[in-house]
Amino acid sequence: MFKSCTWGDEMIVIQTKEELKRAKKEKLKEFEVIGPLAEKIKKAQDISNLSKSAAITLGKARSTNFFISRKSSSSAAVGKIVTPGVMIAAISIGGILIAYALFKDYEVEFEVGPGGVKAKMKRK
Repeated sequence: MFKSCTWGDEMIVIQTKEELKRAKKEKLKEFEVIGPLAEKIKKAQDISNLSKSAAITLGKARSTNFFISRKSSSSAAVGKIVTPGVMIAAISIGGILIAYALFKDYEVEFEVGPGGVKAKMKRK
């Protein structure tokens, strides 16, 4: 059960990365993410610009040397699209591949207000 789960016509509200992983695993049709996690999702949204192979390559990268060395053309392409800040945000929401899959499986609408960021997620 989600800690902040509501029933009926109300939206399920997610606040932790564990809840986010579970929502994705259970293929929830709609949910909202609030708080610091929503801010991290917003920062990680550039992950959605990657190809599947680039996301896998990035997910396997073990250090920031991946960006510095640029020995392969795929790492150079990824380095141009994804900044270290985006990588850190993606890792903080559960990992590069989780973030990539999240943006591929869900339409994401962000609301930014005085209370912070809210991410409304709707399954594609």
